[in-house]
Amino acid sequence: MHFEFLKRYAPPGMELRSELVCFIVGICASFFYSMSFLINYFQHRDNLFDTNGTGKLIEGAVMEDFYVLLGFDGKYEQVFIGFLITAIVMLGFTILHYSYYRQGSKSIYLMKRLPHPAEIHKRALILPFAAVLCCVIAAFLVMVLYFAIYVLATPTVCLQPAQWSKLWGNLL
Repeated sequence: MHFEFLKRYAPPGMELRSELVCFIVGICASFFYSMSFLINYFQHRDNLFDTNGTGKLIEGAVMEDFYVLLGFDGKYEQVFIGFLITAIVMLGFTILHYSYYRQGSKSIYLMKRLPHPAEIHKRALILPFAAVLCCVIAAFLVMVLYFAIYVLATPTVCLQPAQWSKLWGNLL
């Protein structure tokens, strides 16, 4: 694979393949781990229906709040913890980037000769922080997907009002 567009934002000569693989594996693993929401959701959705063979909606049944199913109240595992771990690992690459300047050919001397002293920091920080931003965006998109499933697949009479507001109230 060619990563020329990424090399512009990395220390000179640094191999980015392992960093990219770590990011992709982290995002994929985070997504698969977050699917525990679907297990929680469908278990609670099944409880809304009569189990004696009729499959009718139980009178007065109420669906568990969305933020609870995501694990934001401690009742269930927090489904977005994988994205947080991936983001922290990707931030750790800033240390690797800074230490790379002093390894091998000592590219720190090359960097210090450049007319823009901020280039050292730009090349050490941009990729890790871009990866963190991607983790945040991915987690948000997954949350929107799960919210759509929650709202569309739950019988309307079983939904409690203001689910999105409750979620943001518990996040902040």
